[in-house]
Amino acid sequence: MKKRFFWFIVLPLLNTLTACPGQSVKVISYLSFRKLYDASLGTGADSLPLHTENISYAELSKKIEHKENFLLLVYDYSSLLEGIPNDCTCWSGFATGFDQYLQKYDALAYGVNPADFPSGSDSFKLRFVEGEVTLAVFIDGTLLHQTTNGDETLSNLEKIETYLDDKVIWGKFLYLTQKQLEEKFAKKDEFALGFLRKTCSDCSYMTYSLLKKEGVGLPGKIYLLECDSEGIRYKNGVYDPNQWQTFKDEYGLSNVYNTTYGYDKGYVPTFIMYRPKGNETRKANAVYDMAVYLNDTLEQDGDTVKITKSYWDGTRKHHFTVSSPNLEMNLLGRVIPEGDWDKSGDTIVWKRDKAADVEDFFLRGFFDYYGIQEKAS
Repeated sequence: MKKRFFWFIVLPLLNTLTACPGQSVKVISYLSFRKLYDASLGTGADSLPLHTENISYAELSKKIEHKENFLLLVYDYSSLLEGIPNDCTCWSGFATGFDQYLQKYDALAYGVNPADFPSGSDSFKLRFVEGEVTLAVFIDGTLLHQTTNGDETLSNLEKIETYLDDKVIWGKFLYLTQKQLEEKFAKKDEFALGFLRKTCSDCSYMTYSLLKKEGVGLPGKIYLLECDSEGIRYKNGVYDPNQWQTFKDEYGLSNVYNTTYGYDKGYVPTFIMYRPKGNETRKANAVYDMAVYLNDTLEQDGDTVKITKSYWDGTRKHHFTVSSPNLEMNLLGRVIPEGDWDKSGDTIVWKRDKAADVEDFFLRGFFDYYGIQEKAS
């Protein structure tokens, strides 16, 4: 584990623009997130749609609106999921090679069906070729690169790697499933994990700002878990508050079993460093360190607005501050200047960008200290 604290270099989001006389400008894009490959879903051409995050045109539009960085496949994944074979002669080589690419790099690619695009809609400059797959790279919501599998450019793993090698840099945040999370505990792996929800506005803010920028500068990988999922917040497709609370207690987000670092009933976004030994009665017993983001309570007294409740209240001694033991991490009583907070009814909320100016510092320290070094390939 890399033992350093807050002093690190954050690489630029758009990496690298170089040009020599007579040469075109080359743009290498930093793709923010990856996804831990799940071989249990199958491998090879037939399983490719199971390894991509298949999204609708509306979801693609939101990703572009949010200025995300991502890898996109435009192809008819729906027919393949229904068991209808792709009779294009160039499909098998591409699909097998791209599945191998996803597996080798724990890469995350989104799939969108060209049939989902409304008639006459803006195609975001994507080029569609009937019966072929378009591979596209988006940075800050803008199309930077695209090609199709109709020629030999994407016909196997080696050629796919060659095409993407000078176009993308993969970040160190990896999504995993709850099943993969359980496997890490079973193996007694040491790992850092972030709990997020796609329907949580604080989580979205963190994803589109802090996480988008930080992954490329991490010393190693940190995992992410989407909690708006079946078995976590949802039971038989319906939100189950009791199941969600049990999950937060079990994994140590709340202070029920995690009395050292747990925060109240548990909130997201939360990042936890786990060090399981295999003899824990519950996952919360494996918590080694923790950081909670943007969950402060503000109250107004006359003309003054102060923080009256915060995870960062000075009561927790965090291991990731070992290099700066005297770092001020107590936000209780902090006065929030006028203009840095909003009021909705009786509720006062710290504006996210102003809160992030303070709390991003804590999370960067956590990321820098607990990013696990990846094994050399």
